[in-house]
Amino acid sequence: MGLAEKRGLNELHTKAWPGYLARIQAAATNPIEVAPIWESLFGPRTLRQISLSSSTELL
Repeated sequence: MGLAEKRGLNELHTKAWPGYLARIQAAATNPIEVAPIWESLFGPRTLRQISLSSSTELL
């Protein structure tokens, strides 16, 4: 992973993710827990695949 990818991942984690999480929580009818698997973003398909772990299935 290069420096640009690390910076992009850091921006996703610190700036973009809180907004995404707020939108998910606002749209959900019941409280749900959404926890990204940040380590999965360090693989070969770093910015093309984002894995999310959730206690409920998102439709």
